[in-house]
Amino acid sequence: AAAEQAGQARARGRDDAAAIADISVDTDDLAASDAAAQNERSVAEEQVALVDAGHRAVGVATGEGDGAGGGGSADAAAPQESATMMFSYIVENFLDVEERRMVSAWHEHGGFRWRILLFPKGNNNAAFISVYLECGGPVSSAPETVADVRADPSLSFVTADRSPGPWTRAARFKLSFSNLMEETANANRMAAQRQLQEDDVHGGAAASTSQRFDVPRSRRHAVSQETQYRFSSKGSDWGFLEFIERALVEDSSQGFLLNGYAKLSVEITLIDESALEQSFSSGHWDSRKETGFVGLKNQGATCYMNSLLQTLYGVGAFRKAVYRMPLPETSASNGASDGGRAYSAGGVAASEEMSYALQKVFFELQHSPSVVKTKKLTESFGWDTSDAFTQHDVQELNRILCDHLEEKMKKQNPNELNTISELFEGKLLNYIECVHVPYKSTREESFYDLSLNVKGCRNIYESFEKYTEVEMMDGDNKYRADNYAELQEARKGVKFLKLPPVLQLHLKRFEYDFMRDMMVKINDRFEFQPEIDLSRFIENSDGSDVYVLHSVLVHIGDVHAGHYYVYIRPDLHSDSREAQWYKFDDEMVTKVSEEEAIDDNYGSGFERKTPPRQSPGGDRGDDYGVSPNVQNGGQTPPFQQRTRVQARRLSNAYMLQYIRRDKVAELVSSAVDADVPAELAARIKHDHDEEDRRKRERAEQHLYIHVSIATMDDLCSYHGPDLLDWDQLEKHRLKRTLLLSELKRMIATSRGISDSQRIRIWRCKKRTNNTIRPDSLLAYGQDDQPIWDTRVDGARMQEPLKLFVEQVLDVEIQHRLSDLRACIRPGEDAELTLSRLLIPPDAEVLLFFKQYLPTPQPRLVMLGCRLVDRSLPAKSLLPLLKSIAGLSADEELLLFEEVGRDSVHSLSLERSFLELDMKYGGDIVVFQSMDARLKQVRAAEAKKRAVSVGSGDATMGVADQHHAGHLGGANPMDLASMESSRSGQDAAVSSEGYISEHSVENPELPLGGQPLPLAAQYFHYLFNRVVIEFRDHAAPDEPGFSLELLKSDNYADVRRRVARKLGGKANPNHLRLYPLDLMLEGPRIEPLRYSTTDSLDAILMMSSYSGSTYVPAERKVLWYELTEYHVSEFEDHEEVRVTWRPDGGAPGRRDHLTGLNGASAVELAADEQQPSSLTTPKSFSVLVPFNAKFAVVLERVATRLGLAPEIRLRLLEVKYSRISRVIPAEEVVQRASTMFAGLSAADSEKFELRCEPDFPLRPRHEWIPVVHLAKEVKARPKRDGRRQSFFGVPFLLQVDSAGEPVASLRQHICEHLDAASDDFEQWDLYEISDTAYLLDDPDFVWRPREGFITELAIEHKSTAASAHRKTSAFHSKPLKIRA
Repeated sequence: AAAEQAGQARARGRDDAAAIADISVDTDDLAASDAAAQNERSVAEEQVALVDAGHRAVGVATGEGDGAGGGGSADAAAPQESATMMFSYIVENFLDVEERRMVSAWHEHGGFRWRILLFPKGNNNAAFISVYLECGGPVSSAPETVADVRADPSLSFVTADRSPGPWTRAARFKLSFSNLMEETANANRMAAQRQLQEDDVHGGAAASTSQRFDVPRSRRHAVSQETQYRFSSKGSDWGFLEFIERALVEDSSQGFLLNGYAKLSVEITLIDESALEQSFSSGHWDSRKETGFVGLKNQGATCYMNSLLQTLYGVGAFRKAVYRMPLPETSASNGASDGGRAYSAGGVAASEEMSYALQKVFFELQHSPSVVKTKKLTESFGWDTSDAFTQHDVQELNRILCDHLEEKMKKQNPNELNTISELFEGKLLNYIECVHVPYKSTREESFYDLSLNVKGCRNIYESFEKYTEVEMMDGDNKYRADNYAELQEARKGVKFLKLPPVLQLHLKRFEYDFMRDMMVKINDRFEFQPEIDLSRFIENSDGSDVYVLHSVLVHIGDVHAGHYYVYIRPDLHSDSREAQWYKFDDEMVTKVSEEEAIDDNYGSGFERKTPPRQSPGGDRGDDYGVSPNVQNGGQTPPFQQRTRVQARRLSNAYMLQYIRRDKVAELVSSAVDADVPAELAARIKHDHDEEDRRKRERAEQHLYIHVSIATMDDLCSYHGPDLLDWDQLEKHRLKRTLLLSELKRMIATSRGISDSQRIRIWRCKKRTNNTIRPDSLLAYGQDDQPIWDTRVDGARMQEPLKLFVEQVLDVEIQHRLSDLRACIRPGEDAELTLSRLLIPPDAEVLLFFKQYLPTPQPRLVMLGCRLVDRSLPAKSLLPLLKSIAGLSADEELLLFEEVGRDSVHSLSLERSFLELDMKYGGDIVVFQSMDARLKQVRAAEAKKRAVSVGSGDATMGVADQHHAGHLGGANPMDLASMESSRSGQDAAVSSEGYISEHSVENPELPLGGQPLPLAAQYFHYLFNRVVIEFRDHAAPDEPGFSLELLKSDNYADVRRRVARKLGGKANPNHLRLYPLDLMLEGPRIEPLRYSTTDSLDAILMMSSYSGSTYVPAERKVLWYELTEYHVSEFEDHEEVRVTWRPDGGAPGRRDHLTGLNGASAVELAADEQQPSSLTTPKSFSVLVPFNAKFAVVLERVATRLGLAPEIRLRLLEVKYSRISRVIPAEEVVQRASTMFAGLSAADSEKFELRCEPDFPLRPRHEWIPVVHLAKEVKARPKRDGRRQSFFGVPFLLQVDSAGEPVASLRQHICEHLDAASDDFEQWDLYEISDTAYLLDDPDFVWRPREGFITELAIEHKSTAASAHRKTSAFHSKPLKIRA
């Protein structure tokens, strides 16, 4: 039977081979090529499989075929349910293929479908051929009948659309591109050997037969590459972008093609996902199911926080301590809530308490089936989106978080032992021990983690040795011991007294490179062991200080960008040697080997297997990209992966966490439900229920609308513009299908209205001027209609529906009943009739009435609303308004219409509401009484008009213009100025235009007490008011005073108000203002110009402008300066800011007192009548003509200070605490913009134009600048790239041109600085020219170097306060927890 079956197979193979006429080698030869690869099958069976494959390959190229699918591939054998399977794919006319992408037929293996994915011209790289393996998902069903399969071979495997939901499958596979010339030669030799064996049996010559198989050998072998991957429904293909160079395949001498045919094959081995060398990201990877743990969601750049939280969560004692922290008390008992949110006693939402947010994260890590989100936790830190996208150092976050928890635990349980210190606190001893005298200084201190050196250390033990090594203090670094006059040689070091149970080691991977002046990452190899014995580093250790490795936190990347993940052994308590390692990489949690967790994170300088990986889309399979193509030749077994030495590896351990071995069982434990307090579990369950409820509400949101309901009581309690601040009202969630009658009953019940039928509900809409007014009756006033009609109102509503509830008065109902009695039909429902009465006729509009009361405190009062016939004149309202306001019948009123929030228009009493464009309803009428002052203005204008009648010049008065409606476009504040001037209200304003002394600010009244007699002025005030803080320019950081101003105020108005606030004889014409500079976060360098016409609003916008971007001005602040000049003089002169230093910057100098009035320096110094200008430094401005010389500046300074004519002065330019030059008197004064050239805005304050006495220079001497060098930054040669930091006030020192000993120089400098001798001895002296040299030899004769700008620098501790300002808009936020 087997022989007969084999014969039929040969016959079928020959028939199929005849159809491929271009193949020169017959089917027996081609079959033998696969027989070499698969020795388990007979030659005849392999020939059949190969011929079938070739036949189906023709089908792919031409769009036909009788194989399984259109892929044109053939099985090497029927799929078997084994761990490994192999199939081939033959392509005809390979070099002529036009398709970009080709696929083989599906093949089933292990319950999944597989096929080869081929890019003949490369996947985005035409120089290479790309080959991938694709998994089509599980086979969930089979064809119904064999006939169906024969009719449609693709039915033998289920399409991807029919796959049962998400799936994953791990596999190791090897893709091969066959060398057909070599395979044919191998097949020929095997066939010849078989023929010889048959001839020996039958007796015949084999020479002619052997010649038939004489095919040349190819110089190349087949190209094979192997890798592994977790296939899934989201990532179904994996392979090689650069599998083989296309040029090699096109070269006929290489033998990859035979008569245009190409052959690819794949061998697939199914493996368990835990055997994968690397975790592959998958959208459907179930970490909880596969590992028992879940990951944390990355919010953008929070991988460092996720890694730290997983590390701390893995310490069972820490996790339990967090669970035990008291829950925040909510104000539910007080009845305060906000949409279901509970608030703590401090007003903070309970869910936003940091401790509770951390408890929820740990609880979710223990119980959640999927990824845990951390947004609530970061919100409790006080972080915003920018914080979530800013990566910080994980060790810094560890300290801040643990310190915050420790402080919180101390406050909550002050009498209990703090868990943070109990777990992480260690003790060390800093000591300094003198060598030659019996003196020792010690200081004990605590630590919570240790920072170990990586650079220069091979392993963790060497780092500890370097940490505890003894430093000798000798030479210039000797120690000053107490009770000993001489400096002593000493030994300085650190000893560990106690290590904590949980030892956190921070590896110093980031260091500052002084040569490159930047931070760099140290990627050097640094070994650490799974178990370490630190007993030899601990004072008086009993030998039990052995620690086992619990977690390895890894950083991959460099200084500028990177990623954190962590390896943890959560089951360390069971058996430290057998405990499984897990990799926690944000959302992904996978099992890994100990080699990957430890050995692979030592750093650069080791070997590691790196199989090439890449998907067809170009996605990298790991962090290091795809390894180079490897062609397996005869020297390399096809299944062996090559190894390479990584010269530089950017991923390495950054933080290690060790657990004391004898404490492992106590500190590391699996999370169990009993760890969670019942109260905490109940609170979290309640929060989850609330979240589910909110989700349901969002899902059902299309069935509901949000409604804000206002009544007349709400309107009467509001005293601002428009009807109401709608945002302050409570929002209700109502069904869209709710009937109007049902809504009325709900409102009547909640608002205490006895009769729901006496309610009229108006729907309010936003007008084009952004006011919200009643527009129409809700549901057209029909009680049987729903409150929301989707056909009319639309399906979606962007804002809450705003409703005004009007209670209809009995008077109106009786009035309407009398008019409609004839319309009531016999038997009609009385309730329906009342409902009809509430629908106003088209001729009536709804008007609201406000009364403006200008005194004593200006305010608006809502008095009610009425339906008014639009055809009536405005004067018809006067009796009603007087009645509801309680005014007498003879009271005169002014009427306005409140058009918008910022404007009102006067109403003409004779015109109808229709003519006044008040025809739609919802308008507001504002009225006020004519007080005595306005009546005086009116009488004066009437008298003036009567005098000018004869000449025909009749001028309309203010009040008359209001009645005639002519003031609609008038500026309200101009109106106030006009009226105040006519009524004699400007008595407080002097002839110079500034406020007199008796005018006092009243902060309780608007604008400090400025009268607002008209409603138009009050509305203008409400819309334009702004509170500005004013600070003294001399103390820019000190708080000042605040004034309420108008955005429309001009520069002169603002200066007058500031002068009035300052009181005394402050003259606004001698007052300058400085706006805010965003870069400095302080006053701008240049003040506002006197001639500016900008309003206060524009001036504030100056503070908000930066480059081409507007930044909202959150800080409304201006700086003021009182000057001795009229501000207008600054427009026509050049302002020179001078710093007068009578001592020349040297406090001990007395030269400026010598020779004045024939008196000695000692006598003048003791003279109490001596002018302070000779002894006190100060800064001031002098004005000189444009293009004047500095000699004029010196004259103005001398006049300003009142100096004697014989005192000569000089000017020095000082930048960054260094004297740049002495300015010649004949030099032309530069403009301010040029003078500050080369200085940034932030450094402008470091410029100084110094004026000092021109001290006489002794013969054969020269001036040498002396500067102060900060001791914090040592003076080093500039060629080493070191920065030098200068501070303080430099001065000029007379030095002998022939040279002076260093001891003499030090003596002169000490006298000039008036420094204490003991302190000055500790200060070093340097020469700074082209480089810096230490002058430490007192006998060395120092002379200035010719050809160089030479300075002397005295090094001591900086006394300058840090004045650096920066704004968060241009700098990264520091890492902090602001909870």
